[in-house]
Amino acid sequence: MKKKGVTLSALLVYVVLFYLFTMTATMISSNINNKIFKDRAKVYNYKNSEKTMAYLIESTRNSSSVDVISNKLVFANNDEYKIVNNTVYKNDKVILRDVEKFEYSTADISKYKQQVSINIVFKKYTQKLEKNFNFVVGGNS
Repeated sequence: MKKKGVTLSALLVYVVLFYLFTMTATMISSNINNKIFKDRAKVYNYKNSEKTMAYLIESTRNSSSVDVISNKLVFANNDEYKIVNNTVYKNDKVILRDVEKFEYSTADISKYKQQVSINIVFKKYTQKLEKNFNFVVGGNS
């Protein structure tokens, strides 16, 4: 008499093949998602870098001097920059998130000009971007 249907060994082979296929598909999918997150983080960091530069250029153009007052970078046109809990504020409004480091210093170049140096590290997911900005603030004298 011939047996009809699927044997136990054939069923076991199908289950193992299905498991291997599922695991392979999951690994490929998570690897693609990881690459997408890394790419998105890089774009996010570069956009924040450009945004920061635009804000700082605006502040330096419209100001005649800059000072560091109680952990704030204060321009003469009343623009204030500070960092609280990885968030940078300009005049108490959020302008940047996911900032790991926001350091600044000022130096006198001449009687009427100052140099502002700003070092920012943006971090999103596992991607970091470090940018250094140097601006000159002051009159034409």
